[in-house]
Formats: sequence, structure tokens, C-alpha cells
Amino acid sequence: MWFFMGLLCRLLLFTDRVRITRIGQVMIHDSLDNLASYKALLPSLDRLEDLLFSYASEDETFQCNRKVCTLFSAMEEGCQIACSWREEPLSRDVLAVVDLHPGFFVLLLPGERFLFKGSGKCRVYNLE
Repeated sequence: MWFFMGLLCRLLLFTDRVRITRIGQVMIHDSLDNLASYKALLPSLDRLEDLLFSYASEDETFQCNRKVCTLFSAMEEGCQIACSWREEPLSRDVLAVVDLHPGFFVLLLPGERFLFKGSGKCRVYNLE
């Protein structure tokens, strides 16, 4: 985890596209055109078009991937990603919400709790 936080601090020096809702709670929201600038964080972003993906389904409770990063990429309008407290697994508090539009993505680091809502198609990639 400290490795990701160190890289993230370097990214913060060069970009304003990282949202920090609380120390240790990070959601990256940016255009797909800028995806290559995050390769320092995840080398697998270089070959995103070759990776397997699934389509997001609407969640009733917060989800969490503890070992991999999760990337959402909207194919249609109507997708929303919410995040909650990392430290409180039973919390239902919403800290931040992003309306995800086609051509944009949301990247969540391992351990970030998220909730997908929406009627639009959204691709989900699990990245190591």
C-alpha cells in the first residue's frame, strides 16, 4: 500500500485529476486520453485494450477489491461510482460520487470501497 501512496504523491505534483476525499481515500477520475500518464502507478494500463473486462451491474452494498486496482470505463451515459470509508467496512456513508461519462474512467486503488449505480453500460477492469 505504501508503494501506491508514494507513486500517488508523485502524481499529485503533476496533475489535478486525483481526488483525495480523506487521507488514504483516493479516487482517480480522468479522461481516457490521459490514461497513459498513470502507467507509473499501474504498468498494465499500457495494454488496457488487451485485458479482459466485465460489465458493471448495479450494487446494493459497497464492494471492495483488496488485492487489485479497479478501473471503471463508461460506454454510455448514466453511470455513477461512489466511494466510502476504507477503515469502516460496515459504513454506508458516501464520501464522493462521480458521474462517469463516455471517454472517462475512474481508478480505485486496492482496498477502496465502491458502489456502482446506473443504467448505462460500464466496463470494469481488475488490474494488478
